[in-house]
Order: sequence, then C-alpha cells, then structure tokens
Amino acid sequence: ITAEYNLNWGTSATRTWTMVDPTLRTGSLPPGEHYLPFTCAWGASMGTLKAIADEFGYAIVAVVGVMDLVWIRRDVLDPTALRHVPTWDQLAAQVPRMNLLHAPTYPAYLQRVIDYGVWHETGSVDKAREAARRTMLNATVKHPCYASALAVSGA
Repeated sequence: ITAEYNLNWGTSATRTWTMVDPTLRTGSLPPGEHYLPFTCAWGASMGTLKAIADEFGYAIVAVVGVMDLVWIRRDVLDPTALRHVPTWDQLAAQVPRMNLLHAPTYPAYLQRVIDYGVWHETGSVDKAREAARRTMLNATVKHPCYASALAVSGA
C-alpha cells in the first residue's frame, strides 16, 4: 500500500493528527461534514499513518518522493527481512524539509482535526479534537499551517 501524508504536520510518530472524522468508520457521515480541499490542514499526519499501520499489522518500509509512505503486511515479510526495514527515525530523516504546502487553514477547519491516538483510546471525537487543539496551542513553534487559525479563533 502507498499512502500520502500531510507533510505540513511533520514527521513525529506521536503527532497523530488527522482531518478525517473517525465516525466514518461506523458507516455514517455526520450532517454537514465534507472535505475542503486546498488548505494545509487536511489529510493525515505521518504519525497517524504509522499508528494505523501498526494497528492493522503493517510495517512502513519506505518513504517515496516528498510525501508517500510504502506499507507492507508484516505477516508476509520474512522475519529476516524485517531486520532490514528502516526505523521510524531513519524514515523520517528521509523526508525533505519544505515550506508550507497549500494556504494556511482557517478557524472552523480546526474543528475537523483530531488526534487519532486519543480517539483510538477513548472513542470520543470531542476528546480527540481537544487533544489536537491542545497540542497545537502548546507547540513551542507554531506552524504556519495552523498558527493563523489559532490566532483568529482566539486561542
């Protein structure tokens, strides 16, 4: 599997931000929920994709180009091959440091960003949204993707 991640959110394995509403997993879409393209805050962070890969038994084995991850099922890999899979830090080091892609986001859009790890642990969209917002607010360096939205929203 290959999957594109949001380069704007960095390479941290613990930053599990995603824009996708996790209630999609239940098969029903909340009223008024839709995607807003061409903002820097959509998609999923590299850490979110790692968490999902780990959860479903995949190993992320490569970074291709600027923002694609390659996954393979662990159960089909020869155990000796797993020793050659790069560590997360080695993979993250391959990611080029770039300027902001797409325009900074706007305050209402931040309501759609959740912390997948918190949602996975609690099942609460509200707690997951608050955790993502709290992480953004407490960041030492505010990323231009969400800093302006936080400022406008009064955070």
